[in-house]
Amino acid sequence: MANVVVVGAQWGDEGKGKVVDIYTEHADDVVRFQGGNNAGHTLVVGEEKVVLHLIPSGILHEGKRCIIGNGVVLDPEVFIQEITRLKDKGRLKDDRALLVSESIHIIMPYHKRIDIAREAKSGEKKIGTTGRGIGPTYEDKIGRRGIRLMDLLDRDVFARKLKENLEEKNVILEKLLGDKPSPSRRFTSSTAAMPTSSETTWPTRASSFTTTARPARSSSSREPRARSWTWTTAPTPLLPPHPPARAVPAPALA
Repeated sequence: MANVVVVGAQWGDEGKGKVVDIYTEHADDVVRFQGGNNAGHTLVVGEEKVVLHLIPSGILHEGKRCIIGNGVVLDPEVFIQEITRLKDKGRLKDDRALLVSESIHIIMPYHKRIDIAREAKSGEKKIGTTGRGIGPTYEDKIGRRGIRLMDLLDRDVFARKLKENLEEKNVILEKLLGDKPSPSRRFTSSTAAMPTSSETTWPTRASSFTTTARPARSSSSREPRARSWTWTTAPTPLLPPHPPARAVPAPALA
C-alpha cells in the first residue's frame, strides 16, 4: 500500500493544507501525525472559505477517513469548535469520517498559562509562541506525565493524574509569576466538583467524536476498533469537566 507524507520544512505557510487537499482525491485515509492548533490551514472551495487548525484538510472530501494521530496535542475546545463549524457548513455528515487516537495528549488550561507566563518573563528573548500551551503539553508528553484522551474515560485515573500535575504546575507558575498566586489564580482540583453523566451542572449541548485504538493483530480488517463519547464544556471552567466513564450515545448538534 503506497503512502505519501507531507512535511513542512519551514516555519509554516508552505501550503501544506492545499497539498494535502489535492492528494486526498487519491487517498483512502488522511492522517495528521504531529503539531497542535497554533497552525492553520485555509482552504477555499468555490466561494466557501474553511479554516482548520486541528482537523486534516482532507475532511472536505466525502468518503475519505481523517485520523488525528497520537503525535498531535489536542485542545478539546478548539477541536469541538471546528467540528461545529464544519457541521454548520454541511460538512462532516458522517461522524465515522473523523477518528482520534485515544493516546493523544490533551492541552490543559495550565499549559496555556505556563506558556504565556514564560513568554512574558523572557523579555527580549521571546520566541514568539502563540500562547496556546502546545510546547508545555509536549514537555509533559515527553516527561510521561501528561493527560491523554484515554485518561478522561477513567474518573479515578484522571483525578489522580490531574492532582499530581496541578501540584507541580502551581509551583511552576509561582516561580514564573514571581509571587504566590491568589486562590483565583491557582488551579485546583476536586473530584466532588466533577459532574457525573446524570448531573446537569454543565450545558447539555455536546459534540461527539470517536477515539480509535490500534487494530487487533489477528484481524485482517483495516478498520480500527472505535468507541464514541461526549465532551461538554462550561461557559468559563478552570478545568474541563470529566466525560462519563462509560461510552454513551452523543446528542446531535443543534
